[in-house]
Amino acid sequence: MTRALPEDSSRIHPFNCTPTGRSPQKPTDARDLLPADIDIIMAMGDSLTAGFGADSTHLFNLFVDYRGSSFSVGGAKSIDECSTLANILQVYNRNITGYSTGAGEAEEKAKLNVAVTGSRSRDLLKQVHVLRDRLQAYDMKQWKMLTIFIGSNDLCGSCFDPQNSAEHFVANLEVPEPFSTSF
Repeated sequence: MTRALPEDSSRIHPFNCTPTGRSPQKPTDARDLLPADIDIIMAMGDSLTAGFGADSTHLFNLFVDYRGSSFSVGGAKSIDECSTLANILQVYNRNITGYSTGAGEAEEKAKLNVAVTGSRSRDLLKQVHVLRDRLQAYDMKQWKMLTIFIGSNDLCGSCFDPQNSAEHFVANLEVPEPFSTSF
C-alpha cells in the first residue's frame, strides 16, 4: 500500500529561518562564519551524495545520478521544492556557487559535486584530485563548505573484504599533507 503525500508536499518541512546578512568583515576563522559568508559548496562521496535515483520516476531512470537533488550539494530546484543544504545556503547567499544543477556526471551540471556512485572510502583521494582541478576556476580566497558522505559501501563489504575494515576507513579519511592546504 502506498501512502499519499499531502497536496502541498513540497512544504512538509517549511524553511522558517530569517536570513541574516554576511559578516561585517570577512571572517578569518571558521568559528566566526555566518551562513551567508559561505561562497562555494562542494561535495565528495558515494551514491547518496551523487543523488543516485533521487528523482527517479520509473525503473528506466533509477540508475541515474540526480546531482541537482543531492541532499548536500543539489541546487536544481528551489528550497520550496527540495530541501538541500545548498538550497538552504542559497537563502542566505544568492551568489553561492559550486552546487549541482542537473543529472549525470557532466561537469557543467555536477559542478563541484565529484561524488561517484559505488565509491568506497579508499576512492576519496581520486575525488580530491578531481575537486582540486575543478576548483581552479573558482576564487580560492572565498569561504568554502565541503561535505564528505561516504561509508555505506565500505560497511556493506566489510564482512567480505578486509580493506573495508573500520581501521582502513579511518585511514582513508586522513587528508594527505599536499592537499590539506589546497582548498
